[in-house]
Amino acid sequence: FGECTLVANECTVASDADCAQATICTVDGLCVALEGQCIEALDCTLTLGCQNFGACTLEDGVCIVASSDDCVGSVNCTQFGECTLVANECTVASDADCAQATICTVDGLCVALDGECIEALDCTLTQGCIDFGACTLVDGVCVVATSNDCVGSSNCAQFGECTKIGNECAVANDTDCATASICTQDGLCIALEGQCVEALDCTLTPGCQNFGACTLQDGVCIVGASADCTSSVNCTQFGECTLVDDECAVANNSDCTNADICTAEGLCIALEGICVQSLNCAAETSCAEFGDCSLVDGVCEAASNTDCAQATTCTEDGQCTAENGICLASNDADCQSSTNCTQFGLCSSDAGACFALTNADCSASNTCSEFGLCTAQNGICVQ
Repeated sequence: FGECTLVANECTVASDADCAQATICTVDGLCVALEGQCIEALDCTLTLGCQNFGACTLEDGVCIVASSDDCVGSVNCTQFGECTLVANECTVASDADCAQATICTVDGLCVALDGECIEALDCTLTQGCIDFGACTLVDGVCVVATSNDCVGSSNCAQFGECTKIGNECAVANDTDCATASICTQDGLCIALEGQCVEALDCTLTPGCQNFGACTLQDGVCIVGASADCTSSVNCTQFGECTLVDDECAVANNSDCTNADICTAEGLCIALEGICVQSLNCAAETSCAEFGDCSLVDGVCEAASNTDCAQATTCTEDGQCTAENGICLASNDADCQSSTNCTQFGLCSSDAGACFALTNADCSASNTCSEFGLCTAQNGICVQ
């Protein structure tokens, strides 16, 4: 009987190999293992399940649909287009399945949709195409596929909805509006948030008159150039005459000098976007101490060696050369003219400051003759 394999503490039929060697197969023809017994092998191709539904492959004693090849010879493929294996059964998966079936050639149902063959629509004849541009058939449904679908619609001709955005026709730009009757008849020619609206005259708005927002862009008044700023109240009064980051602002001293805020209040220097009072740097303490005697972009700094020469930091520390707005000891000559050289031996320049770098620096100094600190070490004189 083919009970040749140990399963759960007893001998049983476990595979076709067990049956093949048994008398029950060689004598009686029961050669297929199924649920612990040897049974007669089926010829699935002779069954109605194969002929009608494609169940033509024997697996574990059962006839199943194993591949799309099983489907294509079935009645349901030939008649209804169920020619593709999907989820263990033959079904309609594409227009190609329908095209070869009787349901298409005889009944005209040639489009695959949700597992069936249905009638192909002529979307161009539908109201959805005529009005809204849904002129392309996709999966049995008329949709807007491209902007070309939109341009022939009545909503394009009337309202400017001529561009495909998302899944529908919409107003995308001024060009869409320009060709529509809503523009030619009603004057709504500017695209804004999906609609055609009336063009604004920005020059008449307070935003232009006060802040320079005089240029129309996408239905909104913006500052388009510095020329928009120059005629505004804020330019005339406060010097906000230059376009910076999409708005009018104070960008240079010229903006201020032409403004009322300069002539009336003396605020004539541009600093961080506003006009401020001009400084008298020469009278500032930082001029006498650090040489910050020149006004540069609204800030006092050392602009020349002359600024540095009069400063304490030059006479005492040797920082007598102007570099990048500050005074530095840029050479040994700067250091050697300082009191710190005479007094402490700080006579050599390094990294913009004065140090005692050689014994010669120290030996000529008062700190050597008076205190015996005559050796240069780590930038100072030591004993």
